[in-house]
Amino acid sequence: MADRLLLRGGTVLTVDPDLGDLPSGDVLIEGDTIVGVAPRIDDDGSVVLFGGRAKDRPYPGSTMVSTVNGGVTGLVHSLAVELAPVRCNAVHPGIVGDSPYWSAKGEPALEPVRNRTPARRLVTMEDVVGAVVFLLENRSVNGVNLHVDGGWLLL
Repeated sequence: MADRLLLRGGTVLTVDPDLGDLPSGDVLIEGDTIVGVAPRIDDDGSVVLFGGRAKDRPYPGSTMVSTVNGGVTGLVHSLAVELAPVRCNAVHPGIVGDSPYWSAKGEPALEPVRNRTPARRLVTMEDVVGAVVFLLENRSVNGVNLHVDGGWLLL
């Protein structure tokens, strides 16, 4: 039995080798994948999904990613009920400044975002990992869509 399952971008990642090779597919059908493997997750286990902030602050050309991010929010709520007592949560990071994608854009692109963020800093990959560990390990957190963005949408 496994106690943790992590899904990211259509890929099943696991911290428990007993899960073996699991099916994965398009993020729009991940709920079926999760439900399918749920019997192999311990009752005190946890599922963490990844979304993003494009659902809250769409931009030109983001229709698909904004829609998927919004779907993750609903998926977390329904799976938290359907998979109970297995917990289901999601992390929705803001701009992760030290990710390969954003760090390649350079300071001229990052500085305005940093200045618009109440924390006056960008999210780091370490921040995202810390959020995932928190959601995996805290047994009283369930059905939560955790925004890790330094308060970016507040301003």
